[in-house]
Amino acid sequence: MAIDEMWLQSSILKKRLTNEIFYVNLEYEDKITIRLRSEICEWLGCQLTGERSEATVVLSVDCKLDVNLEAYEVKENEIIGTSSVGLLYGFYAYLRLKLSGANLSEKSAPAQSLRMINHWDQVDGTIERGYAGESIFFGRFGSNDNTDTGSFAVKDIGTDIFRNDFTRLKMYARFLASIGINAISLNNVNVRGLGTSLIVSPYIEKVGEIAKLFATFGLKTFLAINWAAPKLIGELKTSDPLDENVYTWWQQTIDHIYEVIPDFCGFVVKADSEGEPGPYQYGRNHADGANMLAKAFEKYNGLVIWRTFVYNSQTDWRNRKNDRAKAAYENFMPLDGDFSDNVILQIKFGPIDFGVREPLMPLFGALKKTNQLMEFQITAEYLGHQIDLNYVLSHL
Repeated sequence: MAIDEMWLQSSILKKRLTNEIFYVNLEYEDKITIRLRSEICEWLGCQLTGERSEATVVLSVDCKLDVNLEAYEVKENEIIGTSSVGLLYGFYAYLRLKLSGANLSEKSAPAQSLRMINHWDQVDGTIERGYAGESIFFGRFGSNDNTDTGSFAVKDIGTDIFRNDFTRLKMYARFLASIGINAISLNNVNVRGLGTSLIVSPYIEKVGEIAKLFATFGLKTFLAINWAAPKLIGELKTSDPLDENVYTWWQQTIDHIYEVIPDFCGFVVKADSEGEPGPYQYGRNHADGANMLAKAFEKYNGLVIWRTFVYNSQTDWRNRKNDRAKAAYENFMPLDGDFSDNVILQIKFGPIDFGVREPLMPLFGALKKTNQLMEFQITAEYLGHQIDLNYVLSHL
């Protein structure tokens, strides 16, 4: 089956680069520089020389280029990165400039350190809400029509839950790196069925294979978790974040994840919202829950991405005293300053739910002491349902 190369059309790029000879000038090698060499030689089939005098394009790392380690500069036929990942970004920028016929001159450094894609893929191969095709990570291709039936149940597909299409995953990782994405969460935040077990053996080992590939493109891997995992798969009677046995279970689980994936980046958490379990069940608040996980990640510099999309989906919204637009603000504003340094609140851009005509979420600007990032939806669920045309963003 053909793979969509998106803007990275290798057949066109090869023609544009026919006369180019590349030289990579490095004092060290790592997994990203090895990937860079592979991109030049194997993906594009270009010539790579060991002699600078023979080269028409020179790639190098200069740590003094910028304080941002992901920065790069393209100057005619010279590509410079502050680090290996900056150099990889610079290489893709060079390809874009060659394809577009623009001047080979560009300098860039990302303003945001975490530029992340959250997938809503279920382990049976469906994608919640439909509209987005089938998962490239999970399931058997062609077994799901992805119609939105209103049920988010996950089917037992009775086989290896992973799709194992690493050719497609490599192309996807290349595409994400080429537009500056540096992190990815593989599974849906509404974690159900076997999805709860992705963080433990034997599933974490397969996640590790995906993460190892993605890391060569500068992509950090996250997983979404089910808050009730200690009860569902850990044989505990509680998921209370202040229970010592619960903390110990999470610490042991996270320790094992890092044994398998040394550069794992962290968890994405949806808790106490739309029927999902969370710390409220035990009389605790969201800082209690997030900080417990953050402590377990601390020695690995891992992150907890805690979603603020928290509201009671059973509330009668016809009662005007119940203001859903205030829900996230009321849940999280009183906790400003209570979250650990390695917790980031993931906040939808609007106060309701990705509506195309929503005002800005009031937590932005109000939170002064808490790490935060803005969440956008770039699928068709609220953006046209593959029927209406919607303009999202020209640059993410």
